[in-house]
Amino acid sequence: AKPYLHLERYLRCWLDPDKIFRGKLVLDVGAGELTYTRLIADLFEPKKIVACELFRERMRPAFLENRNSRLKAVTGSCFQFPFRSGLFDVVFASGVLSQLPDLKDALREIGRVLKPGGVFVSWDPNPFNPVILYRYLATPRSPNQFIFWPHKVLPLFRSSGLSASTKFFYARMPW
Repeated sequence: AKPYLHLERYLRCWLDPDKIFRGKLVLDVGAGELTYTRLIADLFEPKKIVACELFRERMRPAFLENRNSRLKAVTGSCFQFPFRSGLFDVVFASGVLSQLPDLKDALREIGRVLKPGGVFVSWDPNPFNPVILYRYLATPRSPNQFIFWPHKVLPLFRSSGLSASTKFFYARMPW
């Protein structure tokens, strides 16, 4: 079973996944249960995609049922990747950056493992979505959950040597 295939439309809302991933060496940061990792491996034919997750137990069930030879799983931290500098064409993170208290340190490390001219692709909850903002302000949350305000985050990208742009989207009505 491939329960992640419905997520393809989300990726297509804000990027051209065929252009970004096909034939590339990709790192998926904070890969969790390998949801996007397997989607990218199965549909967009990267040269290889490496799932990096802090907790091996989160990756294990999905990795054991995975049959895609392009996918590899590695336990590691986004603050100190177990990879050499300039290795990856693409670094991908889904819903990870808004969970990091030391974002600048993680961005520096992402920049370190990217090849010159490489691409970092990330998505995090839209702070301008009233539902996201309400949940953040009015409901219990992890102390490691942060609102991803562009005016606060974009300077961190620049100071880490990464150029950045933002795009706000909703899968049914991207804007």
